[in-house]
Amino acid sequence: MGQGKQELIHLLNFVKQVYSDPENKEFIAGLQATVLEGDLDIKKDINEIREALQLRGKNSLDYSFVKDEYVRNQLLVDNLRMENVALNLTISDDERFHSFCINAFLQVENIMNYYYSVRYSNDISSVLYDIEYNTQADKYPYRRNGREVNIGDIPIYNKLSAFCNQYFPFDPKAGIYDYTSKNLQTLREIRNDNFHRGGMKENLQDVKYQTESDYRRTLIRFVNKIEEILKNNI
Repeated sequence: MGQGKQELIHLLNFVKQVYSDPENKEFIAGLQATVLEGDLDIKKDINEIREALQLRGKNSLDYSFVKDEYVRNQLLVDNLRMENVALNLTISDDERFHSFCINAFLQVENIMNYYYSVRYSNDISSVLYDIEYNTQADKYPYRRNGREVNIGDIPIYNKLSAFCNQYFPFDPKAGIYDYTSKNLQTLREIRNDNFHRGGMKENLQDVKYQTESDYRRTLIRFVNKIEEILKNNI
């Protein structure tokens, strides 16, 4: 660790204590982002820092196409948390699967909002038109209520439906069986159950026909499509 080794060891021990307290979530997110984006001096000690923070996994997505630094860092942190919990054998299978899905959906929601923000330059009228147009054939099409001020005011259910209807359509009549939309909406339901304490243990059996690997592949495919669209559009 170079000069000040003893001081750094004390610092790492302190960080480990802070990391174990769930109330320090925002600090932890910032620290993990620093580890991911750190300068050369930090990268020299990356293995020791990862060990101190008990980071077992590695990022499965790099999100390098995301130009907003804050959004990119948050995506990287949530992705690392997702992969970290997948390797955590100290918790039950249900808890591990549940936490994995929640962190996966945090990325889905964040990158979905980023997509609409960038593609339409934060023009809420254009975003509303896109979502209304691409959900018009749905059982429950989206209709603006006039209170939408920013992209976050539009339900994520409708944003995902609009996007997947356009790029990952499910149309058995045409022989198209793409379950991307179903998987993403299932992640949304798992996240909602967690927030509303909706009895996830009972509901887990309905969604675990898909594995963590299945949801990881869905997330990667979804993010790669957004990257492709934004690069071509820009």
